[in-house]
Amino acid sequence: MGLGADRTRGVNVDRVEKWLVTQDEKALVQGDLVQWAMAAHDLAKSNSYVIPEDHQLGEGYVEKNVLTVVQQLGSAGVRLANILNSLLGRLPEAPQKRIEQMSHTM
Repeated sequence: MGLGADRTRGVNVDRVEKWLVTQDEKALVQGDLVQWAMAAHDLAKSNSYVIPEDHQLGEGYVEKNVLTVVQQLGSAGVRLANILNSLLGRLPEAPQKRIEQMSHTM
């Protein structure tokens, strides 16, 4: 079976959340943007860029790489949240109150 229309079969929010609850959030946010990019590139080279000889990205390829995708999505979400929280914590009081008010109306 090829990837077809079901390209996200193994990756979903539930799977990312289940992985995240097993992780140390402080460890995930260690480092900087360059280190995160280099680590992601190393993972891609050792996993995603390893293409089968027949060049068919079928079930085996997806299964081999789905955990890496889950880990990268989870890590990126935590890192982005950390950056945004840090930036929002630096806002003057008036915009911060407005953001809080907006979040309560959603």
